[in-house]
Amino acid sequence: MNTMSKPKGWVKIWREIKRPVKQIGQAVYSLYAVKGACKKGLDAYFVPNNEDVYKNIDCLEFTITSKCNYACEYCVAKLGKNKNQDMIHASDKTIENFKIVLSKIKKNSRVKITGGEPIIHPKFFETAKEVVKNGHRLVVGTNFSLPNHHFEQVIDAIEDGEFRVIASLHLSQVESVDSFVNKVISLKKYGQSKITISVVSVVTEENYEILKGAKEKLALEGVKLSFQHLKTNDGDFVEYAPHIMQHFPEKHISKRLKGFKSYGTICAAGYRFLKIRASGNVSRCFSEHKNLYDLGNINNLCQPLRIPLPCLASKCTCLLPINNGLIDFENCDLELANEIDSINDNCPFQSPRITANDQ
Repeated sequence: MNTMSKPKGWVKIWREIKRPVKQIGQAVYSLYAVKGACKKGLDAYFVPNNEDVYKNIDCLEFTITSKCNYACEYCVAKLGKNKNQDMIHASDKTIENFKIVLSKIKKNSRVKITGGEPIIHPKFFETAKEVVKNGHRLVVGTNFSLPNHHFEQVIDAIEDGEFRVIASLHLSQVESVDSFVNKVISLKKYGQSKITISVVSVVTEENYEILKGAKEKLALEGVKLSFQHLKTNDGDFVEYAPHIMQHFPEKHISKRLKGFKSYGTICAAGYRFLKIRASGNVSRCFSEHKNLYDLGNINNLCQPLRIPLPCLASKCTCLLPINNGLIDFENCDLELANEIDSINDNCPFQSPRITANDQ
């Protein structure tokens, strides 16, 4: 005779759910264990937050806004993977924290303010003056659509420094090429030795002759117009006929990077250079595909890299780091790149350093 009593209701329920509960627990434990291991593995490459985190930085690019008052048909910010991103101004909080960053990076650093169109941000000129006051070299990338007296305010604030304007000529957006050219020449004469101004414009087979004429007219006044290489949605440079390619010098980025595989190449981006977005988020450069490229947010915690590290992108198109000599084209460490990549591949989460978005 079986004298064992039947299990009580809750015992029976427990027996039925014990296995799935255990499996869920193991999965959660594994996730946090991997996350902890990844963070520990990656942290070795970042400046500890108890140190002067900006001590090695001598080059910045700040996207003060992602908004623009133009609608250029070839704009990379509105094509491909960027087309669905929110267009925002940097908040007052981000602007104030950017000013703090300016006071902590190396003196005489190269600081570029860009957009979108930077001059439409309500605090653009206030921020530009702050760059100059902190003893840095100011570079502004602009479509040059506002009246010159706004730029003259910045020039007047310069006592001993450098102010460089890179004016983009967008033929489909300007009233006329002659008015744009005359405006550039007028600002150059006003600023004299305090300002360096150059013009860039995306060249196509259709607009080549127009740009060639503008280039010749500006050259007579000592202003350089450089052709910009049109890109496809995938970030590749389009092919031009020989009569256009002759205008691109051998050191032009489109020629230097043709066929170049950047993966593993040692680069000082993230160590000497930071890309700060309108949200305050900081990245190593213009790639966003790896946890190692997320360096935090200036409104909360920013941790640059401790040393120059390998590029983890298969194709580099980072104009500013290349032109400032941050990429060591002769030095490649595939072993270290693969080691860092293996840490990234085992991390099923976005970098914990992107923790603040004050928009």
